[in-house]
Amino acid sequence: MAEQAAFVIAYLFSIGLAHYKGSRAMLRTAYVLAANSVVCNLAMIAVGQSDPGVWFMLIDVISALAMFVRPCGRVEMAIVWVYAAQLAVHFGHRYGASEGVNWFYLAMLNVGGGFQIAILIFGAIYGHGRKVPRWRGVGGNHRMAVAPVIARLAGGQRK
Repeated sequence: MAEQAAFVIAYLFSIGLAHYKGSRAMLRTAYVLAANSVVCNLAMIAVGQSDPGVWFMLIDVISALAMFVRPCGRVEMAIVWVYAAQLAVHFGHRYGASEGVNWFYLAMLNVGGGFQIAILIFGAIYGHGRKVPRWRGVGGNHRMAVAPVIARLAGGQRK
């Protein structure tokens, strides 16, 4: 119950932060994560189990696909990677786990949800949902360094 309250507070904070920053992508991401949590809780209530794994898998796949709607930046892709890890946990629990490990399964899903919220808040504060440029030296603008060389070669000038 305490982790549910913590997640609700974190979702409300991230939605408020996305509204404050004015980022459509972050706002959409915050709403998708909050809706995922609500629908997963409703699935637990409807099925009467604390771990309806098949429903969790379906809800996570739909949520991950909703992240790909444009604009999709690095923050959304990081959250999709966490969804991919959660899907691996779902499949491992469904097809390979022995009885009595439900607590570990639910703990791993809570850790994944915590990572998603942390990534969302970090992205809302620092990235504003846009594609954040890479740091210097990795994936920089190579055309600036190559353009003078190509111009010299095309013009017949050689050093």
